[in-house]
Amino acid sequence: LDKEHFGALHEIGNCFNMLGNMDGAVKYFTSFCNQNPYSADGWMELGFSLNLTQKHAEALEAFDFSLAIDEENDLVQFHRGITLMYLDRETDAIEVFLELVKRTPNDNGVYICLGQCYYTLSEYKKAEINFRKALHLEPNDPEGWYGLGNVMEEEENLEEALKCYEKAVAIEPSNDQYLHYLADVQIDLYLFTEAILNLKTALEKNSENIDCWVSLAYAYRNIGELSNSVNILKQALVHNPDNAFV
Repeated sequence: LDKEHFGALHEIGNCFNMLGNMDGAVKYFTSFCNQNPYSADGWMELGFSLNLTQKHAEALEAFDFSLAIDEENDLVQFHRGITLMYLDRETDAIEVFLELVKRTPNDNGVYICLGQCYYTLSEYKKAEINFRKALHLEPNDPEGWYGLGNVMEEEENLEEALKCYEKAVAIEPSNDQYLHYLADVQIDLYLFTEAILNLKTALEKNSENIDCWVSLAYAYRNIGELSNSVNILKQALVHNPDNAFV
């Protein structure tokens, strides 16, 4: 094998990517970019892989190199914005997404990212506007309903939050996070039977979700089943024995 063969390095990186071996993908895409530094696609692929290994600062640099070669690539711009979100740079990410909206006004994913950024910055009205725009474009996107539910919950509109989380769960019933947030609102609305059922379902999907164990214990405590509440917390500690909160 010619270790400097551009195509081979790129394809090996893709193979590691498909196998879920992101460290291998990073290694070969890095070699590819070193040998072929003017490949916008190479830097883009490297950025994707770096993000999946939680190396977000390096991913941002890779995306910047890609855009220096092809500044019109909307996919790279989108992932650059997401990377800025990973780095807790929501204000910078918003600038990226607002520019993308001008070029791709029908991309609901951009509006969802804007909604998430504004939500993180506690700008709930702007977050709501963008989540609603996303849902107008794609009513069956669970992330849009989940994000809008987050906003409604922060604004203490629990009935609307409940409806949003119910829609998210209806679209993606296997998502333990959606089930957990739905259950927490149900607890706040004294719908304990429904909350317990949803939390048990969530834990069937992901028994490592400590927040679900804690919420389930809280629900049992609220209906007076203290022994069940204690037993649930004991089970939570089996899954995470070092959790101080539990």
